[in-house]
Amino acid sequence: MPRGQGSSVSTREKPKGDRAVDPNEDNRKHRRGAYLLLGLLIVFLHGSWSVYRIQFGNLPLPLDAKQAGKRGFSEASALEHVKYLTSLGPHPVGSDSLDIATQYVYAVAEKIKTTAHWEVDVQLELFHTDIGANRLSKGLFKGKTLLYSDLKHVLLRVVPKYMPEAEENLILVSSHIDTVSTTEGAGDCSSCVGVMLELARGVAQWAHGFKSGVLFLFNTGEEEGLDGAHSFITQHHWRNSVRFAIDLEAMGISGKSTLFQGTDHWALESFAAVAKYPSAQIASQDVFRSGAIKSATDFQIYQEVAGLPGLDFAYTDTTSVYHTKNDKMKLLKPGSLQHIGDNMLAFLLHSAASPNFLKNAQQQKQENTEQNKAVFFDILVGSSYIALIWLVSPAFAYGFLEATLSPVRLPKQLKVVTLVLGMAAPVVSSAGLAVRMADVIVGSVVRVDRNPGGLPDWLGNVIVAVAIAIVICFMLVYLLSYVHISGDKRTLGLLLCIFFGLSLALVSSGIVPAFTEDVARSVNVVHVVDATGIDDGNREPLSYISLFSNTPGRLTKELVDLGDEEFFCGRNMTTDFVTFTMKYGCWSYKDSSTGWSKSEVPTLRVESDSVTDGARQTVISVDTKSSTRWSLGINKQEIDDFTVQVDSEKLVLLGDKTEVDGSHTIQFAGGKNSPTKFQLTLYWSNSASETSRREAQEGTDVPLLVKLRTDVNRVTPQVTNVLEKLPRWSTPFGKSTSPYTLAFLTGLRVNI
Repeated sequence: MPRGQGSSVSTREKPKGDRAVDPNEDNRKHRRGAYLLLGLLIVFLHGSWSVYRIQFGNLPLPLDAKQAGKRGFSEASALEHVKYLTSLGPHPVGSDSLDIATQYVYAVAEKIKTTAHWEVDVQLELFHTDIGANRLSKGLFKGKTLLYSDLKHVLLRVVPKYMPEAEENLILVSSHIDTVSTTEGAGDCSSCVGVMLELARGVAQWAHGFKSGVLFLFNTGEEEGLDGAHSFITQHHWRNSVRFAIDLEAMGISGKSTLFQGTDHWALESFAAVAKYPSAQIASQDVFRSGAIKSATDFQIYQEVAGLPGLDFAYTDTTSVYHTKNDKMKLLKPGSLQHIGDNMLAFLLHSAASPNFLKNAQQQKQENTEQNKAVFFDILVGSSYIALIWLVSPAFAYGFLEATLSPVRLPKQLKVVTLVLGMAAPVVSSAGLAVRMADVIVGSVVRVDRNPGGLPDWLGNVIVAVAIAIVICFMLVYLLSYVHISGDKRTLGLLLCIFFGLSLALVSSGIVPAFTEDVARSVNVVHVVDATGIDDGNREPLSYISLFSNTPGRLTKELVDLGDEEFFCGRNMTTDFVTFTMKYGCWSYKDSSTGWSKSEVPTLRVESDSVTDGARQTVISVDTKSSTRWSLGINKQEIDDFTVQVDSEKLVLLGDKTEVDGSHTIQFAGGKNSPTKFQLTLYWSNSASETSRREAQEGTDVPLLVKLRTDVNRVTPQVTNVLEKLPRWSTPFGKSTSPYTLAFLTGLRVNI
C-alpha cells in the first residue's frame, strides 16, 4: 500500500473516534436555540396580531356627505342619525323615547322620499301592528309563546317608477329601532338604523335602473323576542312580495360588520363578488347555531317563518358591552359604518339590477332544501377547513424539507424554514379568528349565567383559561416539538414561569382589573313586590330590593359601598322571576315599601273550574294592571294544553306547545295601548291530580300551577340609591327575559 494513502486513512479515522466534547460549545448551541425559539415566538405572536388587525381591524376611511356625493354612502351622515337616537337614552318597547325615535326615523324617510330620483317611486308607511302570537320551534325561544301588540314600524319601499313588476319582487333590508331597557344602543342597533337610512337615501338615487325593488323595514319589538319581524312577515300586505332578506344586527359595537349567517351559495358568491370589503366567517355561524351564544336575530323569523333565503350581518367587536350601559357612541370606531355601508350599497345595486338574482331567490324559496345551504368555504363542511389547513400545510412542509427514505434516522432539530413555511398558512387562516373568538368568549362569560348563581363561581375563569390553553396548544404544537428536540426546555420553561408569575401578580394586584368601566360586570338591581299566595286584600305583599349578576361569582366587592343598605346574600335568597330563577343573590328590605302601590299588583283569578267527561278545565282571568310587559309560566307537568283569549279573540289556540324544564312560558310586550286583561284556559293532564296529591302527602311545598311577573319601567327611590353606590365597573344587563327595575310577582298553586 502506498504510504500516502495509508497515512491519509489513519488521519481521517483517528479524530472521529477520539474527538472530545466541548461543553462550552454545547451551551452556546443551547443558548442560540433558546434565543431562536424566543424570536420565533415573538414573530409568531406579532404575526398573529397583525393578521387579526388586517382581517378585523382594517377599516375604510369614513366619508362625509360631500365626499360620498349624492349617490354614495357617507358615514358622517349615518352617524348623525346614530347620535340623535342614542341621545334619547334607552328606548324599549312601550316607552315614550321609542315613540320619539320612531317619529324621527319616519321624518328622515319622508325627506328621502322628497329628494329621490325623479324616475324612482318611494312609498313610505308607518305600520301599526295588530295583536299577534309568535311561537318558534327551535333556538332561544323554544318552549315559549311570544305575544305582542301596538307595535309601530317604519317601511320605506324604493322601486323604479316605470316597472310595476318590481313591486312584486322585493329585497328586504331589516333592522330594529328599539333597545333593551339598560342601554342607549349605539351598536345594537342605532348604528344599523343609521346605516339603513343612509343606504335608503343612496338607493333612491339609483333605483330607476332596478329590475326589483328594495324594502327597508325599521321595526320595533326585536329585543322582546323578534316580535317586529314576525308582525311584519305575518301581517303586512307587502310581505308576500319579499323574495330575499338581509338583516343588520350587532352583538357588540363597531368594527367590521361580518356576514355570520347565510343560506345559499349564489347569494354569497354575489356578495363576495361586488362588496368592496367582504368579511364573512363560517365559524361564527357554527358557534351561533350551536347554541353556545344565547342570542337570536330577526333572520330566524325570515328563515323559519317566511322561508326566505338571505344574509345576516353583525358587529361583533367588544361583545362584553352587548345590552349594557357601555353600548355607547364613543366606542364606535371610525370606518365601521363606512365598511357595512359601502358593502351593502354595492350589493343592493348589483342584486336589484340583476334579473338572475331574484330568479334564484324565488327558486330557493320554493325548494327550501338543505342541499343548497352554503358554508362560506369550498372544502369539507363548515369551519372544519381550519383543522384541515393545520394538518396539511405542516405535513407538506415537512415532506418537502425534512422527510427521508432512510429506514434509520436519529431525532434532530427541525429546520427553521420548515417551521416558518409549515405555519404560515395556518397562522394567516386562523390567527385573526382565534383572537376574535377570545373576545367573544370573554364577552359571553360576562352574561353566561342565565340563572344567577346557578353556575359555580370559578366557571368563568375556567372557561377563559381552557379556551386560551386550547388555542395555545393548537397553534403552538409544532413549536413545542421543536422545543423538545432542541434541548432548551429548561430555559424556556423558566421564561414561561416568569411570564405566568408576572401575569398572576398583575391580575391579583388589580393593576390589570378583571372589569373596567367600559368592560363591566353585569349586576342587576330590581325592586321586587311578591304577592304569590295572597288571595285576599288584607295581607301586604312582600317587597324587597334584589341584587344579582349573570356573571359567575359572588357579589362581594359590589357590596363594599352598600354596607348601610342592609343586604343579606346567599343561596337561600332565591327568587323565581318566571323566565329564570335567581339561585344566588342579595336581598334588602330597607325602604322597599315605597315607590309602588297595591293597585299595580297583578291578579290571577279563577273564573271557573269544571270536569267534563273526565277532562278538567280551568278558566283564569289575568289582569296585569298598568303593565304591558309580562311573563307567565305554565306548569306543563300538570297542564296538557292551554288557550289565551283577548276580548272575544282567541290569540293562542290549542296544540303545538313545547316545554323547557317542565314549563311553557308566555311573554308579552307591547305599546301603551296594549290590552292588560286576558283569559287563560287550562286543560289538565290526566295524571295531574295524582301528582298534586302525592306532593301534598309528602309534605313538600305545593308547586305553582301558573306564575306571573309583570314589569314596570320605573326606577324606585331605593333602587336609585343602590344603583348610585354600585362600582363604576358594574352595569345592569338587559334581555327579553330580564325584569325591569320594578317587578311584581304572583301565582296560583296546583291545589286551587
